[in-house]
Amino acid sequence: MNPNKNYLGHQDLPNGDDIVVTIKSAQWEIVENPKLHTKEEKRVVRFVEDVKPFICNETNAASIMKVTGCRFMEETYDKRIQFFVASTKVKGQTVDCLRIRDVAPKAKETLTPEHSKWSVAQAKKKE
Repeated sequence: MNPNKNYLGHQDLPNGDDIVVTIKSAQWEIVENPKLHTKEEKRVVRFVEDVKPFICNETNAASIMKVTGCRFMEETYDKRIQFFVASTKVKGQTVDCLRIRDVAPKAKETLTPEHSKWSVAQAKKKE
């Protein structure tokens, strides 16, 4: 559950659909809790894409390291991950949260003139 709307939360996934992002950085930062008006050091993951930064708990950090094959969060830059909406129990209440898919997203396919689909893409472009 994320009380800070300046950071990525389950409510930010369009229609609850998964999103794939590329990690730009993962560092400890001072984050303010707007409800409690306190500041605390949290692991914050920032992305290449135009997506809010993500406050990353230990569960998601472990998932990111497993999926990316990195031993440390600081090594995950340029790695792609896939978020999905899940549910968890907090103080006996079921709430929505963000989790990381346990498989790496497929790499983006780049079309070049040598690619077998190049002529099909060019034909569609002319339509």
